[in-house]
Amino acid sequence: MAEVGWRVSTRCANGNCVAVAALPGGRVAMRDTKRGANGPLTVLPAGAWHAFVERIKNGEYDSAATSA
Repeated sequence: MAEVGWRVSTRCANGNCVAVAALPGGRVAMRDTKRGANGPLTVLPAGAWHAFVERIKNGEYDSAATSA
């Protein structure tokens, strides 16, 4: 899936990042940048992607990041 336009946050400085790419039909692919271009992908339908982003904005995953 290297032919899609992968994006990484400008805040990504240490290589521990998630890259995202828009796919046909509104789907969104995500990958861990540490795993490289051939690493596993997660592909979400548009509705699931938007719900995921809203949960991030609402801080629903904040405790998961601090407990790891």
